[in-house]
Amino acid sequence: HMVRLIDRYGAPPGPSVAMYDTVLDSIACCTPFADEDSAAGSDNDGTDGCEEVRLVRSLLDKVLHRHRQDGGTNANNVHTVPTVQTYNAVLRTCANVKYDGGDVAGGSDGTRERVRDEVLDAAFYVYDMMGSDGKIGKTRDDDGGAAVKRNAATYAYMLQVVAKFIPPSTSRGNIAYGLYVSATEEDGVLDDSVLNAYVEANTLNGSNGTEFDDFVAELKGCGGIVQPNRKGEGSDCGSGSRSRLPQRYWRNTKSRRSAVVGGVSGGDGGAATMY
Repeated sequence: HMVRLIDRYGAPPGPSVAMYDTVLDSIACCTPFADEDSAAGSDNDGTDGCEEVRLVRSLLDKVLHRHRQDGGTNANNVHTVPTVQTYNAVLRTCANVKYDGGDVAGGSDGTRERVRDEVLDAAFYVYDMMGSDGKIGKTRDDDGGAAVKRNAATYAYMLQVVAKFIPPSTSRGNIAYGLYVSATEEDGVLDDSVLNAYVEANTLNGSNGTEFDDFVAELKGCGGIVQPNRKGEGSDCGSGSRSRLPQRYWRNTKSRRSAVVGGVSGGDGGAATMY
């Protein structure tokens, strides 16, 4: 009987996506302090720094389940269609998990690998689910998500995850560069938050290699890290290196600066306020 009702009327009454977004964002904000509460106890209660990641991932699954009940890709109910904030809150939680490459919360020698693997799996699972230009993404389980376009915050959080959970290496450099290219050419959302996160992904705890260092050095002279004007004045950004940043970057920067001054968020889902 319930199956027939859902087939006819869609998702049953329940929490709206706005409610889920609020809870997800709250968890993301609290994640940096979660380990402090765990470590306060004298006994190891099994915490490993990933409870929040598991929680937000389960909440996202609940959102997607209601979305599918309402028709999935054909749904138009604003109360059950996931937003970019829904996905980004999961990525933000992953980026906020405390991790320095060592054991976490008094765990065993395998704790750090488990935390790293679980966070990376969750982050790339969500990133893959989001589509470019609003197209429907596909996860590794071939489970379609909502037609949500990645924004600057998506890439900033992903780059923060890469910087923190993958050690300095050519592999980390290639992954970070792939995200940078996608943000620049595929989705066209490059802004200062993405640039700074990209630099972090190439410098945190060490270098990824000379070729990446050279590219980062050019970006530092051109982007929001130094805050030059459109002509590159006030920085060491020359005509050759400035071409590293596409024209869309300057347009994004200008439009989001105007949006902040006007007291509203950016038009691509709130990238100016990192949602």
